Amino acid sequence: MTPWRKLALPYCQALPLIHSLSGRDITASYRFFIGKPTWLEKSKTVPLDHLASFVEADHNLTDDVIDQARQLFISVYSSSNEIARCNSLTELRAHEFLKSDTTNLKRLPPTKDAFRLHLERAAYACIIDKTAHIAKPFLPDPKECGWTLEGDIVVPQAMRNPPWPPNVSKGTNCSCRKGYQRNCKCSKASRRCNIGCICRGHPDTCSRAKLQEDSERELAGEMESSDEKESGSEEDIQWGIRGTIAENSSYKNETFH
Repeated sequence: MTPWRKLALPYCQALPLIHSLSGRDITASYRFFIGKPTWLEKSKTVPLDHLASFVEADHNLTDDVIDQARQLFISVYSSSNEIARCNSLTELRAHEFLKSDTTNLKRLPPTKDAFRLHLERAAYACIIDKTAHIAKPFLPDPKECGWTLEGDIVVPQAMRNPPWPPNVSKGTNCSCRKGYQRNCKCSKASRRCNIGCICRGHPDTCSRAKLQEDSERELAGEMESSDEKESGSEEDIQWGIRGTIAENSSYKNETFH
C-alpha cells in the first residue's frame, strides 16, 4: 500500500469521492467481488482532475465529473484491455454479460440510470466529508441526490427508468454464426441483429448488418447529392434572375436614349 504522504495532492483530493463510489455505509454499493485495493489501483489509470476539484471548486455534478466517474467505473469493471476500450457502461455491461458463463448479475456494472443515482449519493457523501470542518455546511436535499422517501425513512433509489423498455415486447437473439441465414430469428422478427446474437450484429461478422450499413451509407450519399442539386438549382435560379434583370435594364436604356 502506498503511504498517503507519497500521494500527489490532486489524487488525495479525489480520494473521498473515489471512496464513496467504491461503496460505503451511506451509499448503495456496486462493489460486489471488487475490493478497495482494486478501486485504488484502477483509479491510477484514469484522469482524476475533475473528481479532485469536486466540492473544492463547485458542488455541482458537471459533465466532466460525470465523465471521469464513468471512466473509473469502466476501468474497475473491465476484465481485459479490449473491454476497457468500451465507451459506455451499457456497452461494457453487455460485453461482460455475454462473455460470462454465470448468471450472477451482481458481477455486472450498473446501468446508466443506476450509475447516475449512485454517483449522486456518492457526491452527497463527498460533500459531507469535505465540509466536515464547517460548523453549518450547506447540504442539498437528499431526495435530489439519489435517495427517496418510503414513509419516514430515506432509502437509496434503485432506478428512475423502467427496468424494461415499454416499446420492446421481447428480446430476440439469433444463433447465426456466418452471417444471414434463412432461419435467422432477427430477420423473421424484422429486427436488427444485436450484440446478444452469435454474430454480434457487427458488419464484419454479420451480412445483415453489413447490408444495413451499406444501405445507410448509400442513402446518406443520395441525400447529400440531392442537397447539392437543390443548392445548384437555387444558384441557377439566382443567376437567371440576375440575367433577366440585366437584359431588361439594357433594353430600357436602349429604348429611352
